[in-house]
Amino acid sequence: MTPPKIFLYLTDDTPGFNAVVALAEDGTGLASHLSSNSQWARTDIMAKKRLFDEHYPQGYELVDLIDTLPESYAENESLLHAIHLNRTYQAPNDSPE
Repeated sequence: MTPPKIFLYLTDDTPGFNAVVALAEDGTGLASHLSSNSQWARTDIMAKKRLFDEHYPQGYELVDLIDTLPESYAENESLLHAIHLNRTYQAPNDSPE
């Protein structure tokens, strides 16, 4: 059985403003960070590795797409599925009726 994946990718790669996200394959957003460049983006998001370990305590595969051009994300079906799950997730309604 293959381990679940956690994707690291940039949502904005404007020079001096790199927004990196860690997204579990089940659509759970695990962490995000703003960094000055892609190297710092990787270092900064990996500082939150504890959150990855808590989400998948049995282990996971880290898919690092930080140096991949965002235009090519469309070629990664697993990433697109995780993004779709994240966008369609609805938190339970905890408000009293």
